[in-house]
Amino acid sequence: MSRVQLALQVADLEASIEFYSTLFGVAPAKRRPGYANFAVTEPPLKLVLLEGQSGQATVMDRVCCIGGGKVPAG
Repeated sequence: MSRVQLALQVADLEASIEFYSTLFGVAPAKRRPGYANFAVTEPPLKLVLLEGQSGQATVMDRVCCIGGGKVPAG
């Protein structure tokens, strides 16, 4: 299955992990210092959170399609 990979730089990694865990109903699939990623089934998404600078607004680091094929519409 194809999925979108979205990487965000966030100022507060722990708060962002809590927010996205609640939003998608899943815990991070992988965590390291300054890094967390979520493997979300619906919508098909790999969300990567990267610790940015304190006080910085959240910014998109990258977005791409992984896994080959088309991302389902809807």
